[in-house]
Amino acid sequence: MFATDVIDVANELNIPSYIYYPSTATSLSLSSHLSCQERENDQKDSSEMEDIHVPGLIPIPSTCLPNHFLYRNSASYKWIMHHGRRCNEAKAVIVNSNIYLEKAAVETLAEGTLHAPDMKLPDIYPIGPVVSLGKNISRDHECLNWLDMQPKKSVVFLCFGSIGAFDMSQIRQIASALEQSGHRFLWAIRTPSKELLR
Repeated sequence: MFATDVIDVANELNIPSYIYYPSTATSLSLSSHLSCQERENDQKDSSEMEDIHVPGLIPIPSTCLPNHFLYRNSASYKWIMHHGRRCNEAKAVIVNSNIYLEKAAVETLAEGTLHAPDMKLPDIYPIGPVVSLGKNISRDHECLNWLDMQPKKSVVFLCFGSIGAFDMSQIRQIASALEQSGHRFLWAIRTPSKELLR
């Protein structure tokens, strides 16, 4: 997705450009919606809203969004909005999702209801989830053996993706809440940076 400027080269050569969006259809819906709002000169930061209303999705509390979606004047927000707008210029967007996992988001993107009436929405191709299993994945992994021993539909799985880094205080709070819930859980935690461990 972050090579969207290649669209200009593709246009010069008169060839169609397809953008791969490595995140979810919900994330694509959110960034498309926010770039549309920005285009309509809505100057309010997302952080000032209680809920973000994206067509086809349930209201998203602004407190649940990563900072790069919240503050219009931040470099990361502007970067995401730039690439979000450029995605609309592609022939199609290939998204790391699946109609069965994100039905509402995929259908809303396909219908084009996120955009202003004069804004072209490219075709959407959900091809995921795309997961790199690497070369050393084995069915003998300890967590898979543990999962096989649990009753069906009894385990909560948590994974906050490659951007979801938490400091130790937040990790402890989540762990405490999970433990207090009494549910079995499997939590994929990204190795925190040394700064977060302090």
